[in-house]
Amino acid sequence: MTRLRNPLTAFTIHMPVAKGIIILSILALGAGCDQDLSAQRRVLIDGLAYTVYPGSRYPDVWYSSPSDRSLILRAPPGIRAGNIKAIEAASGCAVVDGTVAQPDGISTSAAVAC
Repeated sequence: MTRLRNPLTAFTIHMPVAKGIIILSILALGAGCDQDLSAQRRVLIDGLAYTVYPGSRYPDVWYSSPSDRSLILRAPPGIRAGNIKAIEAASGCAVVDGTVAQPDGISTSAAVAC
C-alpha cells in the first residue's frame, strides 16, 4: 500500500497563480453590477492612463482602474491615489472621504460630491 506523505501537495498552486485567480474572480463577480461602460473616459494621471466611468444605478459613484490591464498582477505603488485623482478629474467633483473602496488592489470605486 502506497501512502502520500502530504495529500495537499497534489493540489499546491504557486502563489502568483493563486493571486491572479483570486483577483480575476473578484473582478468577474463585481463587474457589470453598476458600471456604465458607455460613458467611460480615459484620464492621464502622472503618466499612467486610467479608465473611469460612472455607475448606472448610482450616478454619484464612479469607478476607476488603470487602462493597462497587465498591471492587474503587479499594481505599482500609488495606484489608489491615481485612481482617486482620475475619478476627480473625470467627474469634475471631489471624492467623498470614507467612500473609497479598492477590493482587488487595482480598481477603485468612490462616491463623489459636486
